[in-house]
Amino acid sequence: MRTIGIIGGMGPLATVDLYAKIVYAAQGKKDGDHVPVLLSGRPDIPDRAASICGTGPSALPALLEEARRLEQAGADALCLGCNTAHFYYNALAAAIGIPIFHMPRLAGTYCQHKRLHKVILLAAPGTYETGIYEKAFSGTGVEIIRPEPAVQRLTAQCIYEGIKACRRDYDAGALQAALLPLLKREQAPLLLGCTELPIAWRWYGLPGETIDPGEILAQTIVRWAQGGAGESFFPQPH
Repeated sequence: MRTIGIIGGMGPLATVDLYAKIVYAAQGKKDGDHVPVLLSGRPDIPDRAASICGTGPSALPALLEEARRLEQAGADALCLGCNTAHFYYNALAAAIGIPIFHMPRLAGTYCQHKRLHKVILLAAPGTYETGIYEKAFSGTGVEIIRPEPAVQRLTAQCIYEGIKACRRDYDAGALQAALLPLLKREQAPLLLGCTELPIAWRWYGLPGETIDPGEILAQTIVRWAQGGAGESFFPQPH
């Protein structure tokens, strides 16, 4: 099988979750049935939101270093364990000789195939700031609904103070209360546009139908690793 390289550590729990999704997606009956994975757990990659907003050091040098390291180690393709890191997709794709999966665009294709009219985007601040998902969904016919600023703020708190802080006892009650009227008003699924958020839904029992781009990515990686036509899985940089 082809080997996937994961640029991870953004954050560590989200990286473990993505790897587990790849394992489950393979539905292997023995060790050898699973996808070969080279995993870079690089938790010192600078915060992507701060990097993009100019309030912290750039994340790009560390991302480039890990991409090249994984390529040299024998990966046939790469994926990013962080949605916001896709801001640097074009720079990474131009710097290495192997393709990179684009998680937000895969999610857009999935939602288009499901004939969804709209989704509610929950994400980290940097993903909202850069419009990564709006760009990824361009041309799909699926509308991205951004929740009101209060919901965005509570989502960020859940990501940073709950999952990134490894707090199973985090009180997500305020986020749950804010989501209920949003779900009732929009009548649309929640697109979990941060790789920490699926963990939050499991840990804290948050409401609503959800779409997990990490799960979509994992399923796609398995199909590709098992011999699927490679070109159709990778978008051209733009």
